[in-house]
Amino acid sequence: NGIEAGDNILYKLKWCGIGACDSTFIDATTFPLYHMTYISPLVNVEFSTGDFTHNIDKTDAFYIDLYEVSDDLYNDPGSNAENLWTAYPKDSVNFYEAREYCNNRSLALNTALGNGFQFEPVYSNPDSDISYDTAKVGFHIANELEWEIAASYRYERETGIIIEIYPYPEPVGSGELSCLFANYLGCFGEASLVGYYDGTHYPYQNSTSFSRLYDMSGNLKEWVEKYFIHSDSREILRGGDFMSQWMDCKSTSYIYVNGDAIHTTIGFRTAILAEPFLNAWYEYSNQ
Repeated sequence: NGIEAGDNILYKLKWCGIGACDSTFIDATTFPLYHMTYISPLVNVEFSTGDFTHNIDKTDAFYIDLYEVSDDLYNDPGSNAENLWTAYPKDSVNFYEAREYCNNRSLALNTALGNGFQFEPVYSNPDSDISYDTAKVGFHIANELEWEIAASYRYERETGIIIEIYPYPEPVGSGELSCLFANYLGCFGEASLVGYYDGTHYPYQNSTSFSRLYDMSGNLKEWVEKYFIHSDSREILRGGDFMSQWMDCKSTSYIYVNGDAIHTTIGFRTAILAEPFLNAWYEYSNQ
């Protein structure tokens, strides 16, 4: 209780055998950023790109934003506020601008945190890179596999075994979407505030994915990085928006769009690969 991002915690580990017990202490530091969540590796994942079905033995762990990037966060990428701003999601941003923002967020947080830990820009050229540098510790646009896992999959966190895949927010399950759970065509007529479906705005329900992400169905379509090779060279938007029919707001819904497209129905969210971050964070915490 009361633990905040970047706090130092002393853990006591105790184990017992026949007739005796032993213990040790481990000093650790919590993840330094608010409003992101950790997604553990999953096993035996089947993912379709439309062209092919891909079978992944084990996925990479990652951190991902709970919310779509807001106007306020976009304008102040170094912010790490504990309390969520009352803000609308950032719209009218093209794919390359979203990549540039990821680099800006990495650099701005180095200054804002001021603790010596260094995030790195993962795009050397946001306008032309095929993808981001997976060896670097920094923000990227969530890729298509990360996005769908965070939006759809219910799984055992300890084993990574998939229990169920939902096309809509977890409270809807495999049922029919309604305006009580997501913002699509006929609901608000415009984007809703980030995190609006948190159960505090009656009659709208607390409506997140199993991994606690908001607005993965509706509100704004979101840019995603390609993880697999696609026959279409254009970029990808996922999840539907406030002008989409309810059946087009499934977490598996996607369309191809030119990367320079700008529209009031388009936004994004960011992610960080866990392995390079945790390796760097461990070295930093043990200096």
